[in-house]
Amino acid sequence: MAEIQEFSHHGEVVTATMTLPMESGEHYGAPLTIGYYPNAAEIWIRGEHGTQNIPIEHLPDVIKQLRRAAKLAAEGAAQ
Repeated sequence: MAEIQEFSHHGEVVTATMTLPMESGEHYGAPLTIGYYPNAAEIWIRGEHGTQNIPIEHLPDVIKQLRRAAKLAAEGAAQ
């Protein structure tokens, strides 16, 4: 299960920093940090390769595609 921490930081608000531990106890890559900018209708997701800003109007489609990718990945891993 992902470990989640929440905190705020000056010009941006961090809603979660997630480490992604594997069954072995090691972590799968660097933590993901998720948050938003006050007075802006967008969220951001930051990982070891940079930051992706996502306008909130596009979140339903992004979430839909994440769920689709997760389903396909699970099906592929089960084969």
